[in-house]
Amino acid sequence: GMLDESNVALASVSSSYNDTAESKPDQTKSASNLSSTSTTKRKVKCGACGLEGHNRATATPQICPVYNDPKEIDQRAKKLQKKREKASALEREHEEFCRHKEQLRDRSERLREEMLSIQNDLEKSEQYTAEEAERKRKAAEKARRQANR
Repeated sequence: GMLDESNVALASVSSSYNDTAESKPDQTKSASNLSSTSTTKRKVKCGACGLEGHNRATATPQICPVYNDPKEIDQRAKKLQKKREKASALEREHEEFCRHKEQLRDRSERLREEMLSIQNDLEKSEQYTAEEAERKRKAAEKARRQANR
């Protein structure tokens, strides 16, 4: 059953270790590190007081004896100030992005209007050119008829 399979696996690992320990020591170390790290759970330890079970982020006056220490209060205040500054910077960046987006939208609309105006002018020019060509053709035809009399 399960015990026999684990004994076979253990025997296979130990025999492969004996065969390859000299040629590939890193491979056997990584296999043993993999099994030990997956079974051990990290304990949370506070950087301020050194007690296990909480850290600076989860500390409260009830569980951390150093929580109200002036250095800790100052450190939390500085961290909070950095978070506020970051939030303000992100808000400014967002506002700038929105302004830029609006400027692009306005420019796009102006270009669209300009393009329509140019297309309209082009159509008028083509129509005028066609009418002018027709007038010249008629004038040339009239001149030819008068010259052939």
